[in-house]
Amino acid sequence: MLREISIDHGSATPLYKQIYDSFLKLIETGKLKSGDKLPSTPTIAAALKVGPLTVDNALNILAREGLIFRRPKIGSFVKERDEANEAVETKKLKAVSNQLISVILCDIEKTDMYWHEIIKELELECSKKGFGLLFSTFNGDIKSAAVTNLMGQTAGTFLCGKNSPELTVFLQENNKPVCLIGDLDKKGGISEGIDIVAHDDIQRSYLTAKHLLALGHKRIAYVGGPFSRLHHLNRLEGHKKALAEFNVNFDDKLVFPIKTHSVMEGEKIALKLFAKRDQFTAISTSDDRIAVGIAKKANECGIKIPEEFSISGCGDLEIARVVTPAITTIQSQTSKTVKVAVTKLLKQIKGKANAPCRTVLASSKLIARASTGKLS
Repeated sequence: MLREISIDHGSATPLYKQIYDSFLKLIETGKLKSGDKLPSTPTIAAALKVGPLTVDNALNILAREGLIFRRPKIGSFVKERDEANEAVETKKLKAVSNQLISVILCDIEKTDMYWHEIIKELELECSKKGFGLLFSTFNGDIKSAAVTNLMGQTAGTFLCGKNSPELTVFLQENNKPVCLIGDLDKKGGISEGIDIVAHDDIQRSYLTAKHLLALGHKRIAYVGGPFSRLHHLNRLEGHKKALAEFNVNFDDKLVFPIKTHSVMEGEKIALKLFAKRDQFTAISTSDDRIAVGIAKKANECGIKIPEEFSISGCGDLEIARVVTPAITTIQSQTSKTVKVAVTKLLKQIKGKANAPCRTVLASSKLIARASTGKLS
């Protein structure tokens, strides 16, 4: 048996680790079977030309991992096959889990293409770093089996979507590396020291409203929500900020709340908007899909855009580029968001993180398209 063990005294790998690896391989391949007695410490030390303490270090690790058992003055023995196999599988699982990252999706709509892009970028970026991903949805139960199982199987966690402060704190308290993609769902209830990567929602709405105001529009309807969500409240604040800058009074009667973000929801709210067409000359929406739904319904009703009213969206989704007229929008930075988030989380996992912080990505640019025009 000892003939099959060779160590390199000039290697950077510690001698005890080389011995450990050699015995582990013999057990995994079945060359050392259940009940087999290992040579004594002095015998192994003499054969490999190392000190007895080096051998004992290697054998003690094997014992701690459940692969062998040691009896003083009797010797070291390979454990029964079931016990040894279980120990080997546990070791393999731990090695794999250190290369897995969990992604918990918090209240994300199935049709939300922004998050589809984020997930695609996450898979690409993490694979470059040697990590796989495990996905789960968050149903509101912090201590659910899905959450706790993921915590035990992975090296760290990304929270994506309408992120729960309670879930974030729970992960923190369990010393789990965590990074939020997207802001917290509400204010308060959370300690400092969280890694977050988010867009500047105030700036996004500010830029679209400013664009419409610069085109001469003073009566601008705003479609967004639900306003129980923090980032939608922030977007409304951005809209108000632009109005104030142009000395235009904010009119809450021109705010049209929505519950979800889809083309269908845009079509539904369009009918309420069209009933008040004489009260506005432009519409600013919080999502490209809403803008597309409104534009679709306008086309069905024979209403011309931008001749009769201008409309803008947010996100630069593909659907906003292919409709007629193409929708003016704000670009989302999915690739940059993911790269910053992955860097933050991997630094935590490797124990090299700086103080966790909230990184806000400024909106890169407004993309003006055919759906907006000067007020005639």
